[in-house]
Amino acid sequence: MSTDIAVPVPGYGAGDRHGWLDPMCALLEKIIIGRHAGVLLEDPEKLPETAALAQLPIWWWTRPSAPVGRKDRSSDGGQLLLPVRINWVPAPVVVLRAGTELRARWSAVGLGRSGTGDTVLSIDPAHTGGPGYPSGTQMMALRGSG
Repeated sequence: MSTDIAVPVPGYGAGDRHGWLDPMCALLEKIIIGRHAGVLLEDPEKLPETAALAQLPIWWWTRPSAPVGRKDRSSDGGQLLLPVRINWVPAPVVVLRAGTELRARWSAVGLGRSGTGDTVLSIDPAHTGGPGYPSGTQMMALRGSG
């Protein structure tokens, strides 16, 4: 007598990020971040001697509100989360200096959903691992001296 029980595989159960889109989006995120970081390094003289780099989120994982066929159907009858690309102005990788704020604008449209907003990025001096930098922040020399 067989007692087969359907157990959802991770990535294919209700509320999970889509099982094969999640790793693909992780790879795409590395490419996107790498390209934007490369742009920052094109003119190293414009960079401060030391600073923190902030990487902003690339994907908004959400349940679609528009029909997408079977792409969002989980193996247990629920709905999978699918990715919507978040666009950032000025960019998804930014340089932060201690004592300054940077306003970043985001927008995301897809899967029958949309959103826009602003966020202010800064280094919180209350959580410092150095002069004005968060604990755990690695100070980087962004350009060579001399």
